[in-house]
Amino acid sequence: MQEEWKQVPDLLHKLTPEQNDEWVGKYLVSNLGRIKSIKNKNKILKPSKLQTGYLVLSTKIGGREGKCLAERIHRLVAIAFIPNTENKPEVNHKNGDKENNTVYNLEWSTPSENSLHSVHVLDNKPQKGFKNPLAKLTEEQASYVRLKYKPKHKLFGARALARELGV
Repeated sequence: MQEEWKQVPDLLHKLTPEQNDEWVGKYLVSNLGRIKSIKNKNKILKPSKLQTGYLVLSTKIGGREGKCLAERIHRLVAIAFIPNTENKPEVNHKNGDKENNTVYNLEWSTPSENSLHSVHVLDNKPQKGFKNPLAKLTEEQASYVRLKYKPKHKLFGARALARELGV
């Protein structure tokens, strides 16, 4: 596949018109998910990586005292190369690899479609019980509750156990 370059799209939803004027025309995005700086002699930029695994173009708009901007590269690729005829708000990685920002790995989606893709195509099943990262109790605490719980009991009722375990 031949690499094709387009100007990075404007970000009026995030920037003032003055900041947007400074942003537009400074970078190019490719259909292979790479970013090039026009002001630095077409140098290919190394993206930053968020804790979530997404690659971002990080820059500062407006000089030293300006606004820091980190724009996800997959969104820039999708905006530049994939028509969004249904006005869907999210960009989905078809193969689940957040670092593969090629145009062929991306598609516009709704939040619902994105979640269903994660579960049905990528087999990312939601974690249940103490395995869920949002769980309030450990496995040991859950076993303790199952062992001690007595409905409406002063020491081992739901409220008493919740208070004891801090939940």
